[in-house]
Amino acid sequence: MIISILGAEFRNRSKNLHVTLVCPYYINTAMFNGVKSSSPLVLPILSVDYVADRTIDAIETNTGALYLPRFCYFT
Repeated sequence: MIISILGAEFRNRSKNLHVTLVCPYYINTAMFNGVKSSSPLVLPILSVDYVADRTIDAIETNTGALYLPRFCYFT
């Protein structure tokens, strides 16, 4: 909902502006040191490079929302 409101606001200003919402699970950074996933096969701790690569891909393809890992699309 918020993404569509923000996207509509930007479209009013310029047709060349796009919005991508990125919703990652835990990322392997110092902020999450010691965090363990209860289901590492389904919800792994994500690498910084993986999240960065998927985020860049989503931005370049004007994807509206990116949920990581992919399992999050089913929940």
